[in-house]
Amino acid sequence: VVLVIICAVIFLGGVQRLASVCEKLVPVMAALFLVGGVVILIARAKYLPETFGMIFSYAFKPQAIIGGAFGMAIKEAVSQGAKRGLFSNEAGMGSTPHAHAQANVACPHDQGVVAMIGVFIDTFVVLTITALVVISTLYTNGSTAWQGVAKTNAMQVAFETALPALGKFGSIFVAICLLFFAFSTILSWNFFGKINVQYLFKNK
Repeated sequence: VVLVIICAVIFLGGVQRLASVCEKLVPVMAALFLVGGVVILIARAKYLPETFGMIFSYAFKPQAIIGGAFGMAIKEAVSQGAKRGLFSNEAGMGSTPHAHAQANVACPHDQGVVAMIGVFIDTFVVLTITALVVISTLYTNGSTAWQGVAKTNAMQVAFETALPALGKFGSIFVAICLLFFAFSTILSWNFFGKINVQYLFKNK
């Protein structure tokens, strides 16, 4: 109910209010998550060589973990990779251009560069740190912390495992970050939907 009320206040304020909220919210939430991830990586620094070793080992020797179902596993890997890539940065979906087209810039090229940097930060920086945190915490040094962990809460378990002295703070931190990510997504897709409805139905 609180989320609906907050969203309504923002939506009823028009595009300017929505843009104002997003331009303040997105950098803060991204920085918060990245700082948290870097803290974990510093705490698990001695396991980073092993982490990178595992990444490259399984990337170039997938048979070691998938056995005889090689073809099926490759198909699944490509499928999951495409899904997660689209879910992460929406590159190729045709959604984010709606937002970039609204920007008031002297040269369209400048906004294109911003769009590319967004994909880079989201996919290369944020997701790389996420992967390093999960692998260095749950899978290195013969750890069994990954057992019984669903992929949906692996990040929360990783934060708790890496910072046991803080108790449940790790999972709460990840939940808060996820709240902000989801909230900004709700705002963005409302904006995209509004633009598409206006285009389809004009002034009706």
